[in-house]
Amino acid sequence: MPTLALPQLPQLLPRIEAALDAVVALERALRTLPASIDLLRQELGVLAEVRDDMKGMRGDIRDVIGAVDDLKVEIGRLPPDVTHLRGAVDAMYASVDRMEDQVEGMSGSLQQIDRIAGRVVHPLRRRTRGRDADAPAAVAVEAVEAVADERLIGRGAADASR
Repeated sequence: MPTLALPQLPQLLPRIEAALDAVVALERALRTLPASIDLLRQELGVLAEVRDDMKGMRGDIRDVIGAVDDLKVEIGRLPPDVTHLRGAVDAMYASVDRMEDQVEGMSGSLQQIDRIAGRVVHPLRRRTRGRDADAPAAVAVEAVEAVADERLIGRGAADASR
């Protein structure tokens, strides 16, 4: 009869340790399994809600498509004068939008011109403002500006009379 050679305990220890590690890992995975299942159930619930919403949206889209088709039919029945009028109104709205864009651009330009004019016309007034403003100097500057304004206005009136 043949004799079987059984492995000795020192030879089996690494295999036993690996098997025990696998059992411990499996036990840990089984402990977290209920939480994972709960998360999967929650995700499944969210997906079911999304599916129901998508079904509702499909119906809404069909309704919109039907309404658009009905409008196309109604527009087709309109007399030519009305369709031309609609085109004119659309063109008018486009013109108004373009004018609005141009006015916005002009507004920015006017603000910039106003800032530049303010720097050119009133440089002395700006220097005298603030905490260190000398009251007598400010009065003198205002008097000079008043005289300059009168001369400029007088020139403008004289130029206008020519």
